Amino acid sequence: MSEFLNNLTQLIVSTYEENQNEPVMLLGHSMGNLYIQYLLTHQSRQWKEKYIKSFISLAGPWGGAVKSIRLQISGLLWFCLVDG
Repeated sequence: MSEFLNNLTQLIVSTYEENQNEPVMLLGHSMGNLYIQYLLTHQSRQWKEKYIKSFISLAGPWGGAVKSIRLQISGLLWFCLVDG
C-alpha cells in the first residue's frame, strides 16, 4: 500500500504544479475514500493546506460494510441481482 500512497502523493503534487500551483480537488468513490482518508491523515497540515482544495466522498463506507457482508453471507445479494 505504501507504493500506491507514494504514487498518489506524487500525482497530487504534479497535478498541483502543472496547474499553476492550484490546490487539487480529490474525488473518492466507495473503498477509494478510505485510501484518501488514510493519505490525508498521514500528511502534515501544511501539506494539506498547500496541495488540497477539497475532498469529495461518493458512496464511501464510512459506516462500515456490515450490510454488504450480511447480504453476501445470507445469499440475499444474489437474489437481488437476479430478481432486480
